[in-house]
Amino acid sequence: MTYDLTEKLRFREDPKLIVRDARLTVRSDAEVVLRLMDLIAEKGEVGGAREAMGLLLSAADQKRLAALHLKMDDYLEVLKAAVRLALGEDPEENAPAGE
Repeated sequence: MTYDLTEKLRFREDPKLIVRDARLTVRSDAEVVLRLMDLIAEKGEVGGAREAMGLLLSAADQKRLAALHLKMDDYLEVLKAAVRLALGEDPEENAPAGE
């Protein structure tokens, strides 16, 4: 028996995140998201921040982000938004007021 599942799958493009003038592509394939979830469970969001960005962004996009010289709180905001995008969530949904 052969079953073609192709029509039931959604092949979406990776989401984009804009920080100042930098347009960053957030990797959102299942393998990346699963590794990301394991990393966050093991090291936490802050402890695994650099490694998480390495999973989510290409080397070129990591350089673009580094060139912005963000403070840690802003870097973590970018990370949170990238994680939400990778999970298919709206980065602004359920965010605390003022964020």
